[in-house]
Amino acid sequence: MDWDIQSLSKVCVQCQHPLTEGNVFHCFLVLSSEGSLERKDFCGGCYPQMKASWEGRPDLYSYWEGRVQRVEEMPQPKPLPYERFEILLRKYMVSESDRDRKFTYILALLLERKKIFVHRESVIREAQDKSFLVYEHLETGETFILEDPRLSLNQVEELKSELKDLMEQEFQTVLVEKAS
Repeated sequence: MDWDIQSLSKVCVQCQHPLTEGNVFHCFLVLSSEGSLERKDFCGGCYPQMKASWEGRPDLYSYWEGRVQRVEEMPQPKPLPYERFEILLRKYMVSESDRDRKFTYILALLLERKKIFVHRESVIREAQDKSFLVYEHLETGETFILEDPRLSLNQVEELKSELKDLMEQEFQTVLVEKAS
């Protein structure tokens, strides 16, 4: 049995009276002739009449009542543009800093997750006790070779948080400079 999730109706199915915040509503989940479930919402005034006509019907699948609560949608945080990830990756790739090398790794993972980078190969240099990740930029065809810093999951989470703060500072500075 399939059921498309349906939210509370804006009006009562029977009298078309608006279901407003704070009012009690009654919901019948009914099995249609096609075998799918349909939601029918009723106001408190229509409920007694509808209850009498629906009681004992084999197509009544479920019933519940609730109080109307209209929830305002929370604004979704704006995702960081991926160009910024790439700008920072290129900046940190040339750095000798261990921290920047780790940031480069995290940024490459983010770009891989967003299907901008594709992991092509892992190379292990046993003599140097190092491993490298080879990525290809899907749009430009460029190859990026990054040292794998062999981070634990805890380190990845810490670095992601630190990188996020750093990106906010860095790009806020850029926006302020452009506005000046």
